[in-house]
Amino acid sequence: MDCAGLPDQEVVVRNVSMHGMGLASHAMTLRRGEEVRLRLRGSHELRALVRWADGDDFGVELVDPLDMTMLGLSETPH
Repeated sequence: MDCAGLPDQEVVVRNVSMHGMGLASHAMTLRRGEEVRLRLRGSHELRALVRWADGDDFGVELVDPLDMTMLGLSETPH
């Protein structure tokens, strides 16, 4: 993941949906509203906005929906 002005950092993906992700980072402190770029292994780059942050944990909303089949996942209906 990278964020303006900061070097690339690895993050832990806690959960994934078509429209967002829950992530954790011990190396970055992010704030709501910041734009980040994520690169999943074997995937294209994803742009996202930080929607919430609490210590090392944060959630992002993806600018474009994620192709869940590309990840080999399916979204569970609510």
